[in-house]
Amino acid sequence: EQFVRMTADAALQYGCWGAPVCTPNPCQNGGACEDLFDLHQCMCLSEWTGSLCQNPTDYCNSSPCIFGNCTSLPEGFRCECDPG
Repeated sequence: EQFVRMTADAALQYGCWGAPVCTPNPCQNGGACEDLFDLHQCMCLSEWTGSLCQNPTDYCNSSPCIFGNCTSLPEGFRCECDPG
């Protein structure tokens, strides 16, 4: 913890400091770490999910292919429909 220091020869310092929760960066796969005092939150790239950006996004989870089979790809998904 750090509190206001009032002396003539020192720079003004105030507030409390938490642990450096983003050093080193706990987020994987290019995720950005946001320091929330003593907690962190990973901001994942669109193709990754999970608390540490450790899981690939399953673009087929929302069932976007109404009458076809969905294949999840790194950049999105592909629908494959039966002929006819």
